[in-house]
Amino acid sequence: MPHARNLGFGLFRLDAGGRVLYRDGKRVALTPKAVDVLIALIGANGQPVGKDELLRTVWASAAMRRSRRAIRTRPSIVRSRRVEP
Repeated sequence: MPHARNLGFGLFRLDAGGRVLYRDGKRVALTPKAVDVLIALIGANGQPVGKDELLRTVWASAAMRRSRRAIRTRPSIVRSRRVEP
């Protein structure tokens, strides 16, 4: 996953190199895995990203790929941070 860029979308800016998300210039607290999920979703350029693709790109270890709970919780963490002021 390339990280050396800034990505803007709506009120948000993702400093992918620094792995920090900003909303209206204020830092949004995200876990490292949530940032990885966000980078993967942004990298898909608006196309749907399936669970299997996220498991391959974000959770590289076989043990984590078996954890279906992680694939359900990280995107919801990203969504919840998106709507908070």
